[in-house]
Amino acid sequence: KGFPYYACDLSLFIESYEGVEGSPGTYVKKVTTKAVRLESDTVVDAKEGPMSAKAGDYTCEDARGNQWPVRPSVFDATYQLA
Repeated sequence: KGFPYYACDLSLFIESYEGVEGSPGTYVKKVTTKAVRLESDTVVDAKEGPMSAKAGDYTCEDARGNQWPVRPSVFDATYQLA
């Protein structure tokens, strides 16, 4: 098809992503994710199946109720406070 090429439907892309100021062609997903820091080791019932999470990790949940664990270093580098 040529460019621009979007990995999802264009209307969904426009609704879900926004451009990064000063970085043409770079986008961030603009969704709200609930995150809770775990106090003890647990198993998270993720969409892909059960996933182990350690105390100090985060468990994240999207608007559809999907959950997944995230290590603190990845969380700090990927998410920002809304």
